Amino acid sequence: AEAIERAFGLKFEARAPWELLSAEEQADAVAVARAKGWTGLVFAAPGPSGDPPTIQNVLPGSPAFQAGLSYGQEILAVDGWRTATAAEVQKRLADAGVGTMVEVLAVNRGRVRTHSLQLGENPHRVIRIQPTRLPSNAQKAWFQAWTGLPHPIFSATPKARK
Repeated sequence: AEAIERAFGLKFEARAPWELLSAEEQADAVAVARAKGWTGLVFAAPGPSGDPPTIQNVLPGSPAFQAGLSYGQEILAVDGWRTATAAEVQKRLADAGVGTMVEVLAVNRGRVRTHSLQLGENPHRVIRIQPTRLPSNAQKAWFQAWTGLPHPIFSATPKARK
């Protein structure tokens, strides 16, 4: 990334999910804590009948993986609270906070088991690419040769997405 930055006059910024919250949300400690929490669970999309929270994928090495959760299991409860939807599971887990150990009750092929899961910090980052403040003529030329477009103009306030 550093070579690309130097050659083309671009700057890469990695932002964590909680850094992308609005100013109002960032002032809310609960919203920030929820954005920081991560399990590595991916749930199947609910069908028209509002299917139960069924695990579609568990990311290797994630807290859910280390807790022994896997594909096809249905989450019944988190820390003793019944969870009827994937959104409820995710909310209960995020509310626990990073580093907290929670008990997840899951059913796997008819057998109900308790799994101890320690919530991790969300490792995902959004990469934003911006032009440098004062690109050199060489950087502008390389950028145009690469993309066929003129070098973008630096803006202190990024344009909002629509």
